[in-house]
Amino acid sequence: QTFGVDVSMVGIEKDMNSGIAHISVNDSGQNKIIIIRGANGKCSDVEINKIIAKLDTTADALLLQMELPLELSLKAAQYSQKVKKLVVMDPAPAGIIPLDAYKYFDYLIPNETEAETLVGHPVQNKDQISSAARTLLDRGVKEGVIIKLGEKGAYYINNVESGFIEAKKVKVVDTVAAGDAFNAGFTAYLLKGNSFVESVAMGVTIGSLAVTKSGAQESMPTMEEVDSFLNTTKQT
Repeated sequence: QTFGVDVSMVGIEKDMNSGIAHISVNDSGQNKIIIIRGANGKCSDVEINKIIAKLDTTADALLLQMELPLELSLKAAQYSQKVKKLVVMDPAPAGIIPLDAYKYFDYLIPNETEAETLVGHPVQNKDQISSAARTLLDRGVKEGVIIKLGEKGAYYINNVESGFIEAKKVKVVDTVAAGDAFNAGFTAYLLKGNSFVESVAMGVTIGSLAVTKSGAQESMPTMEEVDSFLNTTKQT
């Protein structure tokens, strides 16, 4: 609420703990996450129907992940597509998505590990990365696929163009939520009317900024911080 976030859709599940993500971070800032779904796993049609109602009036995009039951996320995605709202799927934690479900996503944004799970082969070198992205796009994703590559940046592809965008060099403190920061930056920038490639570049920038701080929500940069970072990098 302090940052102007609408929290009216936050619900309480009685007799159930909130979802927990136990995160361990090593000396280089890399992390491992153990997730206990808790109340997230109890999400039902009741919550999804509330979200769907909100999509009609105040939302411009629906950002999804795999922490909720997939069938509910797909229901929301189908409705979002019907009312012409942007649907962005981050398939995390890694899991399998049915082949007939890709058509409900405008953008699919896995990291390397999640992409490996989806395509069933290593996603490590440039050829493997581009091949995996093409495979995912060909499964029916509407607009584009982005594979997040951590400190290496990101690879993007749509039906017109593809390529790598390198990340700016920063001091890595904690990589927790860098992917979430990327998703938010990409989507927000796209909704402002910027191109696909410009929006990917902004996602990379915001994800890079997120790793310079500890924590998850605490590491999300403000627009002032983003502008300052961009101005600084232009001068170097």
